[in-house]
Amino acid sequence: MIYYNKQLNSKFWNNDKLNERIQKKLLSIAIDFYESTNLEQPIKDIVLTGSLANYNYNKYSDFDVHIIIDFSKIYGKRDIIKNGIDSYRILWNNAHNITIQGHDVEVYIQDITEKHTASGVYSLLKNKWLIKPKYKKPFIDEKAVDERYKLFKSGIKQLKKASEKELTPVMAKKYYKATYELKKKIHNERKMGLLTNKAEFSIGNIVFKRLRNTGYFGELISLIHKFYDKIYVQ
Repeated sequence: MIYYNKQLNSKFWNNDKLNERIQKKLLSIAIDFYESTNLEQPIKDIVLTGSLANYNYNKYSDFDVHIIIDFSKIYGKRDIIKNGIDSYRILWNNAHNITIQGHDVEVYIQDITEKHTASGVYSLLKNKWLIKPKYKKPFIDEKAVDERYKLFKSGIKQLKKASEKELTPVMAKKYYKATYELKKKIHNERKMGLLTNKAEFSIGNIVFKRLRNTGYFGELISLIHKFYDKIYVQ
């Protein structure tokens, strides 16, 4: 897997400037999504972040588009607001299969106060870099990444085999909990990795992306639903 490239993706960037046609498409998608939420808070910015705004892109990379608003202007508790917005985002992204030259477009609503770790952030509204990435090839512990990836992959495979058996509701509940905890562990390792100086190139983040790109993380999500349903089978 390619982790780092010597230049930004030339399909979308020219002299460190985002292709105008791509910029307008991403803006249009983001605004259409935001209008569908019926939120009335003004948009502070719409930014492109992630690997396609950096040197660590590959064929699986998404366009990570973040819509920045002020959650404090929305009535209610912040965690409830965030959960509701995230749920709507997931439903919208799952309902739409939007790609640009083979790369998926993922939209996200971000609180203006939310800490977002990224070494490349490009404002689609202002058409300029907010954080311009610097080329500096990182050291990646390939062996540690492979070992962690294989461990999680093996766990998911074992859970899949269990899901194909006849299970009592009690056993289904145990497997449901195990599957949910595995997902939580993968997410936590990614989160902790992003907080280190390695950030995007931490073991936890790379392992998560490899599991997602190879379909295993999606399979894990499906298994959570499958085991949950089996709990209530009569």
